Amino acid sequence: MKTLLPINNIHEHIVSLANSNPKKTALLTCNAEGDIVSEITYQELLQQIEAAAVYLHDLGLKKGDRAAVAFRNSSELLILSWAAWATGIVTVPMDVKRDTGELYQYKMRLNKVKLLIAQKGVLDSIDKAYLQDVEVREFSGFPAKHPPQSVFFPVK
Repeated sequence: MKTLLPINNIHEHIVSLANSNPKKTALLTCNAEGDIVSEITYQELLQQIEAAAVYLHDLGLKKGDRAAVAFRNSSELLILSWAAWATGIVTVPMDVKRDTGELYQYKMRLNKVKLLIAQKGVLDSIDKAYLQDVEVREFSGFPAKHPPQSVFFPVK
Protein backbone atom coordinates (compact mmCIF):
# COMPACT_ATOMS: atom_id res chain seq x y z
CA MET A 1 0.00 0.00 0.00
CA LYS A 2 1.27 3.46 -0.95
CA THR A 3 1.80 5.87 1.95
CA LEU A 4 0.72 9.43 1.26
CA LEU A 5 2.69 12.22 2.83
CA PRO A 6 0.64 14.80 4.72
CA ILE A 7 -0.29 17.92 2.81
CA ASN A 8 1.38 20.99 4.33
CA ASN A 9 -0.87 23.69 2.87
CA ILE A 10 -3.76 24.30 0.51
CA HIS A 11 -1.56 25.50 -2.35
CA GLU A 12 0.43 22.27 -2.22
CA HIS A 13 -2.83 20.29 -2.27
CA ILE A 14 -4.22 22.17 -5.29
CA VAL A 15 -0.88 21.79 -7.12
CA SER A 16 -1.06 18.04 -6.50
CA LEU A 17 -4.65 17.83 -7.75
CA ALA A 18 -3.89 19.97 -10.81
CA ASN A 19 -0.90 17.78 -11.67
CA SER A 20 -2.81 14.51 -11.33
CA ASN A 21 -6.23 15.63 -12.68
CA PRO A 22 -5.81 18.90 -14.60
CA LYS A 23 -9.05 18.59 -16.62
CA LYS A 24 -11.24 17.28 -13.79
CA THR A 25 -13.93 19.64 -12.49
CA ALA A 26 -12.92 21.26 -9.20
CA LEU A 27 -15.68 23.87 -8.72
CA LEU A 28 -19.13 24.49 -10.09
CA THR A 29 -20.55 27.99 -10.15
CA CYS A 30 -24.33 28.12 -9.81
CA ASN A 31 -26.90 30.88 -10.09
CA ALA A 32 -29.59 31.65 -7.48
CA GLU A 33 -31.85 28.93 -8.93
CA GLY A 34 -29.11 26.31 -8.59
CA ASP A 35 -28.37 26.01 -12.30
CA ILE A 36 -24.72 25.40 -13.18
CA VAL A 37 -23.31 28.54 -14.77
CA SER A 38 -19.67 27.50 -15.14
CA GLU A 39 -17.18 24.78 -14.29
CA ILE A 40 -13.61 25.33 -13.12
CA THR A 41 -11.05 22.55 -13.63
CA TYR A 42 -8.23 21.86 -11.18
CA GLN A 43 -5.74 23.41 -13.61
CA GLU A 44 -7.88 26.56 -13.92
CA LEU A 45 -8.36 26.62 -10.15
CA LEU A 46 -4.60 26.53 -9.60
CA GLN A 47 -4.09 29.35 -12.11
CA GLN A 48 -6.82 31.45 -10.47
CA ILE A 49 -5.46 30.87 -6.94
CA GLU A 50 -2.01 31.91 -8.12
CA ALA A 51 -3.48 35.01 -9.80
CA ALA A 52 -5.38 35.79 -6.56
CA ALA A 53 -2.12 35.49 -4.62
CA VAL A 54 -0.56 38.06 -6.96
CA TYR A 55 -3.60 40.30 -6.46
CA LEU A 56 -3.22 40.11 -2.66
CA HIS A 57 0.54 40.70 -2.90
CA ASP A 58 -0.04 43.71 -5.17
CA LEU A 59 -2.42 45.13 -2.54
CA GLY A 60 0.53 45.11 -0.12
CA LEU A 61 -0.70 42.20 1.99
CA LYS A 62 1.82 39.76 3.40
CA LYS A 63 2.01 36.80 5.75
CA GLY A 64 0.35 37.61 9.07
CA ASP A 65 -1.78 40.48 7.73
CA ARG A 66 -5.54 40.44 8.16
CA ALA A 67 -7.90 41.31 5.32
CA ALA A 68 -11.65 41.64 5.63
CA VAL A 69 -13.60 40.18 2.71
CA ALA A 70 -17.13 41.27 1.81
CA PHE A 71 -18.44 39.01 -0.95
CA ARG A 72 -21.65 37.25 -1.85
CA ASN A 73 -21.25 33.47 -2.13
CA SER A 74 -19.07 33.02 -5.21
CA SER A 75 -16.13 31.15 -6.64
CA GLU A 76 -14.13 34.39 -6.33
CA LEU A 77 -14.65 34.36 -2.54
CA LEU A 78 -13.37 30.78 -2.29
CA ILE A 79 -10.41 31.43 -4.57
CA LEU A 80 -9.46 34.66 -2.80
CA SER A 81 -9.74 32.96 0.61
CA TRP A 82 -7.67 29.95 -0.48
CA ALA A 83 -4.98 32.23 -1.94
CA ALA A 84 -4.91 34.26 1.28
CA TRP A 85 -4.59 31.21 3.49
CA ALA A 86 -1.91 29.68 1.23
CA THR A 87 0.16 32.85 1.59
CA GLY A 88 -0.36 33.25 5.33
CA ILE A 89 -2.92 36.05 5.17
CA VAL A 90 -5.83 35.84 7.60
CA THR A 91 -9.28 36.55 6.17
CA VAL A 92 -12.03 38.15 8.23
CA PRO A 93 -15.36 37.42 6.53
CA MET A 94 -18.09 40.04 6.57
CA ASP A 95 -21.72 38.89 6.39
CA VAL A 96 -22.97 40.90 3.42
CA LYS A 97 -26.61 40.02 4.12
CA ARG A 98 -26.82 40.79 7.83
CA ASP A 99 -23.87 42.89 9.02
CA THR A 100 -24.51 46.58 9.63
CA GLY A 101 -21.86 49.26 9.23
CA GLU A 102 -21.37 49.16 12.97
CA LEU A 103 -20.70 45.39 12.87
CA TYR A 104 -18.25 45.85 9.99
CA GLN A 105 -16.37 48.43 12.03
CA TYR A 106 -16.40 46.25 15.17
CA LYS A 107 -15.13 43.13 13.38
CA MET A 108 -12.41 45.02 11.54
CA ARG A 109 -11.17 46.84 14.65
CA LEU A 110 -11.29 43.68 16.77
CA ASN A 111 -9.24 41.77 14.18
CA LYS A 112 -6.88 44.67 13.36
CA VAL A 113 -7.75 44.45 9.67
CA LYS A 114 -5.33 46.14 7.27
CA LEU A 115 -7.66 46.19 4.27
CA LEU A 116 -11.28 45.50 3.28
CA ILE A 117 -11.75 43.82 -0.11
CA ALA A 118 -15.35 44.13 -1.29
CA GLN A 119 -17.20 42.65 -4.21
CA LYS A 120 -18.80 45.33 -6.38
CA GLY A 121 -22.08 46.57 -4.91
CA VAL A 122 -21.98 44.80 -1.53
CA LEU A 123 -21.12 47.96 0.40
CA ASP A 124 -23.86 50.09 -1.18
CA SER A 125 -26.11 49.85 1.89
CA ILE A 126 -23.28 50.33 4.45
CA ASP A 127 -22.81 53.78 6.00
CA LYS A 128 -19.29 54.75 4.84
CA ALA A 129 -18.64 56.52 8.16
CA TYR A 130 -18.07 53.04 9.66
CA LEU A 131 -15.42 52.25 7.04
CA GLN A 132 -13.21 55.31 7.55
CA ASP A 133 -10.64 53.47 9.68
CA VAL A 134 -9.69 50.99 6.96
CA GLU A 135 -8.60 51.07 3.34
CA VAL A 136 -11.41 49.73 1.12
CA ARG A 137 -10.70 48.12 -2.25
CA GLU A 138 -13.47 47.15 -4.63
CA PHE A 139 -12.70 43.76 -6.18
CA SER A 140 -12.48 43.92 -9.96
CA GLY A 141 -10.95 40.55 -10.80
CA PHE A 142 -7.63 38.77 -10.56
CA PRO A 143 -4.60 39.71 -12.68
CA ALA A 144 -3.56 37.45 -15.55
CA LYS A 145 0.12 37.25 -14.56
CA HIS A 146 1.87 34.47 -12.66
CA PRO A 147 3.14 34.99 -9.10
CA PRO A 148 6.72 34.90 -7.99
CA GLN A 149 7.49 31.63 -6.22
CA SER A 150 8.05 33.47 -2.94
CA VAL A 151 4.33 34.37 -2.70
CA PHE A 152 3.50 30.85 -1.48
CA PHE A 153 4.84 28.71 1.29
CA PRO A 154 7.33 26.22 -0.17
CA VAL A 155 5.94 23.05 -1.74
CA LYS A 156 7.87 20.03 -0.54
